[in-house]
Amino acid sequence: MHLLLLLLLSFHAWADIITIDREIPVYQSPADGARVLFYGRPGDTINTQPATDQYLKVKIGHKGKGYIKKTELNPLGEVEAETEWAFGGGLVFTSLQQKGKSFETSDEVQYTTSSYSSTGLAPFLVGQMGAKDFWRLTVAEKQTHYKSSASKNVPGDSTQSIDLQQTFISGLLQKAWNPAFAPKMYYGAGLELAKATAVNLKLGGSTLPTTSDDEPTYFGLQGFVGGEWSLSHSFSVYGEGRLEYIVNQSPAIYSYEVAAGLLYWL
Repeated sequence: MHLLLLLLLSFHAWADIITIDREIPVYQSPADGARVLFYGRPGDTINTQPATDQYLKVKIGHKGKGYIKKTELNPLGEVEAETEWAFGGGLVFTSLQQKGKSFETSDEVQYTTSSYSSTGLAPFLVGQMGAKDFWRLTVAEKQTHYKSSASKNVPGDSTQSIDLQQTFISGLLQKAWNPAFAPKMYYGAGLELAKATAVNLKLGGSTLPTTSDDEPTYFGLQGFVGGEWSLSHSFSVYGEGRLEYIVNQSPAIYSYEVAAGLLYWL
């Protein structure tokens, strides 16, 4: 009987069940500076076990396991998650589509084009503030390579090919949110500003003269979904898909992108 009582007391000491009343960060390891894996939400029931003098090992339902600071369970204390920072890089694949339009060459000849399309792959640098519900800033040098065809506004005239290449410096600011039912996934909205630094235009194989006035600025609104997965205490990878509407071009340009990146957590 005494042995059974000791076993029950021992089990209770190593398997307390607590319902939390606030948002609490769950860390990857019981150490200062450890990365936040996910957050416990008010009303979550957690199973706890002692880990160190300062940390408890926890399991929160389907969300997973990790460690929390003992002080964050103190009802008299305030929970304030530390802001985490990460930097890294990756690759982005971009596909752009634009309906046909009209333009005039320097010799005052009018042309009408078919729809434009472009695909390209570009490296990028990225900085992220926060592991959850984060802000992300991405900088890239992107190149477009539009192909189309054009015909003069003259009956019976032949069609000529169009080859338009542009180089852009792009800055993308994103705000993301992590859903409670899938904390490794995220969704959000973003703003992209891209300024062309070079333009090369060929019509029927002949290069046409261009000036700085022919170097456009793209302003885009986008939505995206993605996922991020931890590789270690310091590294994680992410992948996301983006849909973007470039609002300041006529006709409007539509874009979809697939990006993959590697982050190093400070």
